[in-house]
Amino acid sequence: MSRLKQSLGASAANGTQMVLGFLVLAVVSRFYSQIEVGIYFYLLGIVVVSDSLAGGFFRAVLKREGEYDTDTRELTGLTAVIIGISTVGFALVAFGLDLVEVISHPIAAVLIFIGTVGSRGFLMVLGGQGRVAERAWIEVLRTVLRGAIWVGAALMQLDVIWLALGTAVAGTLVTTITISLLGLPTVPQRETLRSIWEFARYSVPQSVIGGGLGRLTPVVVGSILGPAAVGAWTIANRTMLPSMIVPSALGELTIARSSEQTSRGEDHSKEVRLGTHFTSILAVPLTFGVLAIGDPVVTMLFGGQYSGLALVAGGLGVTKIFESQCNVLSSGIEGRDNPEIILRVTAMVAFLKVVGITVGAIFFGLIGVVGGIIISSSVKFVLLLARSRVGIPTGLRNQLVAGVIMGLVVLGFRSTFGVSSTVWVFGYVGLGGVMYALLLFGMDVESRTVARDVLTSIGT
Repeated sequence: MSRLKQSLGASAANGTQMVLGFLVLAVVSRFYSQIEVGIYFYLLGIVVVSDSLAGGFFRAVLKREGEYDTDTRELTGLTAVIIGISTVGFALVAFGLDLVEVISHPIAAVLIFIGTVGSRGFLMVLGGQGRVAERAWIEVLRTVLRGAIWVGAALMQLDVIWLALGTAVAGTLVTTITISLLGLPTVPQRETLRSIWEFARYSVPQSVIGGGLGRLTPVVVGSILGPAAVGAWTIANRTMLPSMIVPSALGELTIARSSEQTSRGEDHSKEVRLGTHFTSILAVPLTFGVLAIGDPVVTMLFGGQYSGLALVAGGLGVTKIFESQCNVLSSGIEGRDNPEIILRVTAMVAFLKVVGITVGAIFFGLIGVVGGIIISSSVKFVLLLARSRVGIPTGLRNQLVAGVIMGLVVLGFRSTFGVSSTVWVFGYVGLGGVMYALLLFGMDVESRTVARDVLTSIGT
């Protein structure tokens, strides 16, 4: 499958998964109490933090799988070993936390670990082959299976542990499907282990630091500003979540293709340029759209109690623009086998972010936290751009110009006609979307080429 079809297929799957996940959570939250839902996501948070170590090894497997002379079955076998060791280790940690009364559902925690980490490891191998669309649609299947069990458990008013069981069952079925696509695993040889470790010695600490960095903000916000601010932060962040639909597809595809090209001694810079050209194509209009329309976007999605968060959501949108670029740039650097660069940049930005969001929260509240993240994200973008051997993305420049013009026009209409109902919100969103597309296609040759290729492939 071509790069275009893989990218579009994965992006469509990511969007579908996001919508399905939102709908399932909306249904389940009506049948389980806030405390019960909170127990599941608290356990999930512990799993995600614990997954950072295994995630670093999975990243190394993803990199090596992209190289042209790799034995897939050996990497599948190694992934199985990593998952097995990680599961045993996490089970010991979970029951240890139960003994000291940090958590009260250790079995549920282990089930969640099996359903998330187990399936993700094998899916990373599939993604390393450049088959990101297949990987993404398999994840949609996992979301459907898990959602069906969750909704069934909610309707039958079963215990919250069934949410964890649903995660484990769906993850196990997805793992079986993925292994069938990869082939039966074999015992990894010494050379394979050596190759993985050469990359993992940098990707593992980077994953641990980066994993902690990604989950640090709610902790700081809660500690300084209180739990209500964490709720507001979460809602604002979810509002901008669609910004990462395209980057999540392009990042994995970039590391896979860059790995193959560099392992053959070829130049991978064109691959990175293509990724950076399109990775922010949704983040830009969403950011300027939220800033132009204002609070009605947030309240339409999550209710009137979250009024006043438009500026926070728009600020987070700015960070998503930087993050979308960094996703592809870091994948390109890893693809050429320089994980040590990513480790150094991640460590530096982690320190900057800690200081920025702490100072921002103390002196300026939630908007100060956003400012701290914008600063750290922009510094990370500049550092990665300087080491990526590609210039400033022309696609991003065109998207920013189109986004600013679109935002100003929508702001003018909103100021003139106001927002008297939800219909007006949809109208402004539609107006902004059409304007952005027309402006971008008029300025950007690559966007016109991709649109033409998409229409051609649909026609054939």
